[in-house]
Amino acid sequence: EVVGLALLLFAAIAALALATYSPSDPVLALAPVTNRAGAVGATLAGGLVRAIGLGAVAAVGAVAVLGCRLILDMGIPPLLARIWLGTAALVLGMACAGPTAVALFPEWTAPAAVTGGAVGDRLFRIPSLLLSVWGAALVNLAALGVGILCATGISSAVALQALGAVVGAVAAAIAG
Repeated sequence: EVVGLALLLFAAIAALALATYSPSDPVLALAPVTNRAGAVGATLAGGLVRAIGLGAVAAVGAVAVLGCRLILDMGIPPLLARIWLGTAALVLGMACAGPTAVALFPEWTAPAAVTGGAVGDRLFRIPSLLLSVWGAALVNLAALGVGILCATGISSAVALQALGAVVGAVAAAIAG
């Protein structure tokens, strides 16, 4: 339980650091910063955003879930459990979301926090070279979908049935 509480506290501090991230804050320096989590938060947020961009949100969320599981005495899930696969897909999908949005809408000036980081920028380049920007966007959307389904435990069959019901309702509403 103590490790779970420590992980939950770390996730809370990391979430605060990410929420108040400023690219102008110094990293690895004991200097005045605007980050509400102080110099440690500025370093943590700066490192996460520069490494995995928006994927940092999913990574911090996974740490919080793991902390809650330990507090509730549910243990650590096995290595190949859906939650880890979902977290990996969400981190990678969210890391690629920033570069995808910027490539699809080049006239948009993205905020500094909407970045892919080093990982997302590099991962986005591969499918965009092979499949074009729109193909890469579809691959990214699929990674996000798989990540959400795995992390939440929703089966793909249930998700497809729900999607079919929504599409059918929209088509019926349009038809009149």
